[in-house]
Parts: sequence; structure tokens; C-alpha cells
Amino acid sequence: MITFNQELPTSVTRNTRVRNLWMTCLMVMSFFVSNAQLSSVPITGFSNDVVANGTGDGTNGTTLNTATTGNMNGMVTQPTIGIDGVGYTFIDATYKWYSGSATPACFMPTGGAVPSALTTGLTYQLQSYSAPNAMTITSNTYAGSVWPTTGSVSLVTPASYSNLYVLYETVQNTAGTTLSATVTFTDATTQVFTGNTFVNWFTATGVAYTPSISRAQNVAAGVANACATGPYLFQMSLPISVGNYSKLVQSVSFSFSSAVGTSANTVNYFHALALGGLTPCSGTPAPGNTLSNTNPVCPSVNFTLSTQSGNFGGSTFQWQSSPDGATWTNISGATSATLTTNQAVATYYQCLVTCTSSAQTTATNPLQVTISPANTCYCTPTTTGGTTYYITNMSTTGGITNLNNTSGSSAGYQNHFGT
Repeated sequence: MITFNQELPTSVTRNTRVRNLWMTCLMVMSFFVSNAQLSSVPITGFSNDVVANGTGDGTNGTTLNTATTGNMNGMVTQPTIGIDGVGYTFIDATYKWYSGSATPACFMPTGGAVPSALTTGLTYQLQSYSAPNAMTITSNTYAGSVWPTTGSVSLVTPASYSNLYVLYETVQNTAGTTLSATVTFTDATTQVFTGNTFVNWFTATGVAYTPSISRAQNVAAGVANACATGPYLFQMSLPISVGNYSKLVQSVSFSFSSAVGTSANTVNYFHALALGGLTPCSGTPAPGNTLSNTNPVCPSVNFTLSTQSGNFGGSTFQWQSSPDGATWTNISGATSATLTTNQAVATYYQCLVTCTSSAQTTATNPLQVTISPANTCYCTPTTTGGTTYYITNMSTTGGITNLNNTSGSSAGYQNHFGT
């Protein structure tokens, strides 16, 4: 018997070679076609330059900025309003208020490529930082207002999509409104998305771009804000209805649900920065292999399964499990592109991917997730009540030789596997 006194814690022919080469090429082509469905969508409709770049040259370029004087005229479209109503704007790597200003440590991405932190495989492309790079609307008009309450972006080349993604910035000066987006197709029909909630640009919720960016205000000496504290960029997802897959998207328009705010610093702001799209699937899906982020695994410890070829626009998913790789059973509720689960014994997994438009289904190549040896699996203790406990003694009875060991550490017995 083991007793724990514990305070718990936390060679082949040429023809064969040629055939294998062709098969490899076909597999690679299939893989990349599947992943090429996500892309940045070229659009027009930008009206506002919200990124300060270069060295400040003062009013109309006639007076150079100094450490105590000057403005962002010529660097952004509306220096006194900026992004938020009080003159703050994004900055790029070249930004300096004046020639003696320090080079910024964090800034908008050089080259304008923004990989989405929310949609794997999607990279947005921003407009030039020296030209209009945002489509801006506000939640209300006021005396001296310059931006409309509705606005739209148009696709350079109308195309079919199963999902659209909008990279944007929002400033919430007054609570109580949501955003509406309307997708218009070339046949003049629309699909409307209402009730899109949004947060203020310094709220780290649903962040679409994780590297630090910064801002500066239209007030001397225009010092860039500290890194890793915001602002943040966000993403809006617009899933297109199956009945609209065959239609060509022409434009996307935006508006606020209600008029709030009565001045530049009390209205809300929405700045559309870029558009991404996922094209609908067609023909037979090619999902590739079943992947697991961990294999082998410990009993009852979660792991995540996914498909090799990533996103499939307009597809449905059904994960299955099998004890032997031959007899398959649907996993209840497992109908997403990924599956987080756990197991007690070694199990095979596959995912049935069905293209909605063609009604064709393909299963991923099965994967057996095995169980790790017992000596490599440890429970993860949890604490309650704000107290941390440790095993301080371990003893055995009934053995040929018994143990009675007290920990020599103030932290008690700990997991030192692999050390």
C-alpha cells in the first residue's frame, strides 16, 4: 500500500519513379489549390489617410515642425480629428514629428501586409501609407463634421465568395450602437449583416493583428505611444449564404445602428482598412491528412485535430472516431473544421469534408492518436481558496522494503520528469 501525505499543487524502375513524381506533383497542386482560396481582395473607396509617415513638414510644407511647434498637415487627411476625434493617428516606421524625433519602436507593418490572427491563411494588404488608406464613417453628424454616416468599398473585380472578412479599426466614444454591413451583388440583390458589436481601439478583444502598433497625436512633440498597449486592429466576418455563392460580390457598405455623439470626440468611428475573401468550394474536396497538435497524448488531456488543407469555403465537417480504423462513428457535435477532444485509449480519427455546392464528400486520411507511457503522464493539480499545496511525504507499507520519505524542499515533491 502506498500512502501520500500531501499538500497538492499545482529502388525502383524509371517508370515507377516518373509515376511517383507525377503523383507527388498532383498532391502538392491539390494542397495549394485548397489553401489558395483565402486572399486579400482589392477594393476601392478609400477616403481617409489615417497613417502618419515621414517627417512632419508643418502647414502646407512651408514651416518645418520643431520639438514644440508644428502639426501633421500633409501627413494625414484630418490631423485635428485623426482616427478618434482628438487627433491621434497610426504611424509607420518612417514617422518623425520633426527631424530630431526618435525613430518609433512599433508601427504599422512595413509593406502593409497584415496576417490575420483570427483566420489562418488570410493576409490582408493595406493601401499606401502616403495616400487614402481607410474608408471612414461616424455614428452621427455634428457641426463641422467631415465624415458621412454611411460608406462603402467596391471590389476591383467582382467575384464569388463564401465568406468575406473586413479588417477595420473602431473607436467607441459613446456606447449603445452596433455596426451593420450590407453585401451587394452585381444582380443588385443584397445580404445584410446587422448587430455587429465593436470595441474601442485600445480594447484587446478579438484582436486581428498581434504585433504591436502605435499612434501619435497632432500635438507637439508628436511622441509615439508606448508599445504593447494598443491600439489594436479588428476583423469582421461576413458569411455569405449558400444561395448567394454563385453571385458576384460588387460592394460592401457599412453604417451604425443609431445616431450617437454630438461632437468630434463623442461620435463613434469605423475605419475599413482592407477586405479578405474565401471562395466557395467546387468539385471534390481534397482535405489531405488528419493532423493533431499532440501525438501521443495522456489520458483525459485535451488535444486538437485539424485537416491538412485548412479552409474550405462553403464546406461542412463531420469528425469521426474508430477503435480499429475500419468501423467509424460520428462524434456528436464535432462539425467544425477543428476538433478539441481527449481520450482514454488509442483511437483513430478522420474528418468528412463535404462541399455544399457539389454535394461531394471526402474523408481525411485517418490518424491514430496513441497513448503516452504512464510514467510521462502527470495530473495537473489545481488550487482553490488562494492556497497552494504540495506533497510533503510519501510512504509505502506491505512491501519487501518500505519507503517513508519526507521532502527536503519547501515546495514539497515536484515533477522533475526529463531533468
